Amino acid sequence: MVRYPAQTREALYHITLAIFVGLCGGVGAIVLRQMISLNLKLFFEWVLPSISVIFGYNAAIIMLPMLGGLLVGLITVKTTAEARGHGIPEVIEAVNVYGGRIRGRVAFIKAFVSSITLGSGGSGGREGPIGQIGASLGSLLGQTLKLGERETKLLVACGLASGIGATFNAPLGGAIFAMEILLTEFEAVSATYIILASVVGTTFAVYLPIPGLESYALGASPAFNAVGLSFNHPLEIIFYLIMGLAFGVLSIIWVKSFYGVEGFFDRLNTSPIIKPAIGGFLTGIVGIFALEYGILGGGYEGVDIALLGGIPFIVLLLLGLGKIIATSLTVGSGGSGGTLAPSLYIGCMFGGAFGIFFHGVSPDIAINSATYALVGMGALFAGAAKAPLTCIIMIPEMVSDWGLLAPMMAACVSSYLVFSLFTKENLFTLKLHRRGVPLDVDHVLSEVRVGDIMTTNIDYVPNDVRVSELISKMLVLGHTGYPVMKDGRLFGIVTFDDIQRADLNKTVEEICSKDVFKLTNRNSVQKAVRMLYEKDVGRLIVVDKDDPEKVVGIVSRSDIIKAYQRMLDAKKKW
Repeated sequence: MVRYPAQTREALYHITLAIFVGLCGGVGAIVLRQMISLNLKLFFEWVLPSISVIFGYNAAIIMLPMLGGLLVGLITVKTTAEARGHGIPEVIEAVNVYGGRIRGRVAFIKAFVSSITLGSGGSGGREGPIGQIGASLGSLLGQTLKLGERETKLLVACGLASGIGATFNAPLGGAIFAMEILLTEFEAVSATYIILASVVGTTFAVYLPIPGLESYALGASPAFNAVGLSFNHPLEIIFYLIMGLAFGVLSIIWVKSFYGVEGFFDRLNTSPIIKPAIGGFLTGIVGIFALEYGILGGGYEGVDIALLGGIPFIVLLLLGLGKIIATSLTVGSGGSGGTLAPSLYIGCMFGGAFGIFFHGVSPDIAINSATYALVGMGALFAGAAKAPLTCIIMIPEMVSDWGLLAPMMAACVSSYLVFSLFTKENLFTLKLHRRGVPLDVDHVLSEVRVGDIMTTNIDYVPNDVRVSELISKMLVLGHTGYPVMKDGRLFGIVTFDDIQRADLNKTVEEICSKDVFKLTNRNSVQKAVRMLYEKDVGRLIVVDKDDPEKVVGIVSRSDIIKAYQRMLDAKKKW
């Protein structure tokens, strides 16, 4: 029997996990697509004819998203709130705050309520939900196997990548999306597992190589039909740069509008069960005026029409504005749907309008206005999500045409730069920022929690101990600082500096500092580093998150140094 070295066995184990999570993401994409199809038939082939007889066709169409919203509100209130909204912010929160842990039922509830929202005509995309579903399944596997925090986070990223890659038939784009949105720091070995999961999930979903089930495969055709689009003149790059700058501003408008509507519904004094129904009803009113152009639902049919150049200038502008309003109402009110596909739709419509304008200015340079519609899809999302690399790769991959790579790069990067100049957060993180969720994502120690490195065997001093006794204790034990406890509660902290000129007969209570620098065990070690530096202290008291006077540990500079070295060692494995 051949026995492989430990490092090889560990690598094979991780590869197996990545492949399994990739398969889960692919299965999730297929299941969600089928569930959406079933709900489309339910609402539009059964419910719509039934209520059209009473209310009339137009009124019945308006009521469908309302009925879907009512069901979604009821289900999410009774089961899990994480299933509301567009999904990706919840995944980012899980990775940055909860060590990659997502409740197991989220994947199943999310699939159910998203299919209802989109199947009933709500405006949103299936990409955010399938991304959250794949991430939830990756997290569930990590928790089941009791993996460490870093390994669980990477399985979450693998699940997100495989879900996005499968639904768009864009495995590389899905992988880059997961790394650019979810993991701001990643190494070659980590990227390898994420790419592998995305490729496996996409391949499985596209071809579904299981006898008898081939008809459920998503198919290998491009996500959108883009024929005859090309980059025709070197001076045309100037038009794409100008459009990209304008799209940076448009991205800000899109994000601010979306969260403005969400804020309105958050403040609305009514039951959270009713809110998605209100949003759905208003969405129906907006969508009834452009049924054939995809204001309702994901909007893929509208994108295909725009890429063929078959929509007039004014209509393109109205459709882009309508999609902003409809998606904000659907998802911002508590419905369940993604914002990636609506972002592509909005960018496509406004990009097409820019193309018509540039063609009018210089028909010999801007020959095909529909080309700008395709580039606009990437430019808007590159700014709004702060993900230029994702869009540069994903959009050409989705249409199986790499001929527009140069204009795509110009528009995406310029849009990203403008958005970044004026807005710190993005389409996904702004939701968390509004809720006060800390996102420490710019350092290796952001991946470690204080609770993982703190010393729980706390050596403290009672408040009534004499200074002379404390000095003796310091000389024996070697510590230069202690928490001060009074009646079992945190009272203050005493250090060597406090006792240097103190009266030996005084009690610790009289000389200790009441200004204690505290944090909870769920805070990142990066936050602890900042506090140690800003406050110029050698240790921090860790308290219970629900009781700021209950001490659960202490963290020192030496604890942080050890944690940093452990993370460097872990990065060599994942």
